[in-house]
Amino acid sequence: MQTPTPTAAALLLLISPLLQAETSYRWVDENGVTVYSQSPPPQGEATIINHRYQGETSAGKPTGRARLNALRQQLEDRQEDRLLQKQTQQQADQQKTLKQQRCQSARHNLATLQSLGGRRLRTADGQYLRLTEEERQARIATAQQQINENCGR
Repeated sequence: MQTPTPTAAALLLLISPLLQAETSYRWVDENGVTVYSQSPPPQGEATIINHRYQGETSAGKPTGRARLNALRQQLEDRQEDRLLQKQTQQQADQQKTLKQQRCQSARHNLATLQSLGGRRLRTADGQYLRLTEEERQARIATAQQQINENCGR
């Protein structure tokens, strides 16, 4: 008589779960007793029961690893959403700050132009310029428009 080799024993261990993965049947017999069997009833209908083993799922339920991967993906998605929201908020804050600066500048320009009268205006390059009344009124209108755009609530 031969003794089983380690390879044969390992093969038997690998195949045994597949041999167990059979279908069972459940039905109620004529006496009202629920019967579970590996063979279908001789007559009548039975409910088929598929056995679940490690790694398999039933009715679309994910295995532990699949659930873990899904949870990791959800976590990554939430982190990306938070990062995007934070970046959007920072951009909105920067825009608000710029708008406030433009508002202050426009108000300062308007006050300067209104108090200027017939005097000269100093330009950005350090020179002085005397504005005509039409130029002054045009610049006042521009400053008013900038105030309306940037200082509006």
